[in-house]
Amino acid sequence: MFKDYFHSKKAVLFDLDGTIINSHPIWHEACAEVASNLGFTWRGVNFLVEPSLERIWKTYLDYVGEDYGVPIPTLVSQTKDKFLTRILRSPFDRYLKEGFWPLINELKSEKEMRIGLVTNSDRDVAEKVLNHLHIASVFETVICGDEVKNRKPDPEIYEKSLKTLGLKAKEVLCFEDSPAGVKSAKKAGLQVIGLRNPLYSEKEFPSDLLFVEDFTVFPGNLDKTRKEVLEEEIKNLPPLGDSK
Repeated sequence: MFKDYFHSKKAVLFDLDGTIINSHPIWHEACAEVASNLGFTWRGVNFLVEPSLERIWKTYLDYVGEDYGVPIPTLVSQTKDKFLTRILRSPFDRYLKEGFWPLINELKSEKEMRIGLVTNSDRDVAEKVLNHLHIASVFETVICGDEVKNRKPDPEIYEKSLKTLGLKAKEVLCFEDSPAGVKSAKKAGLQVIGLRNPLYSEKEFPSDLLFVEDFTVFPGNLDKTRKEVLEEEIKNLPPLGDSK
């Protein structure tokens, strides 16, 4: 079913927020708590599409036209603290997208593919999240947003990951959930599969992008075309007139 995507690939890169974990609601709650502690109401869920916390808060404050007298670095630091508090107090697998581990096991054990992470999140947040989820050891390489000059949608972060792996773009597949992430990967020449995210409309993505809800559709189907899957399903159908 996904043979055209995984065939001849040597590595798979994953985004973190919204792709591996359902984290955008937690970021929203963190921003809302920071705002509440400062005496104002957070109304900026739509601003979570910005590539960094600095941009989220700057864009939001410009939009509401208010100056609350708190430096943006302070807002960023407090938001990270609130976010991590929520993540680290929760069961480690609560926010992990379904099917992640079976897919990773098949990619690494059966396909011997290399696995990497490419995230706009800063290193201090990403490392704590990966360790809490017990998935840090999965990734051969981790490139974070504060380790490049230009975050997604710029292709720099993917280009850096390719250089680190020593691979060509055509040898790597990636998973992304945001228009910025998809644009970044495609500009770097990578093939992309999209994870649906309620923050975005599919109209914001390339019309030919393949979307999935989670990772459960992949295990067992990496070497099959859609036609082969349909043929197997038809073959396994009971004979006509068989009521059993």
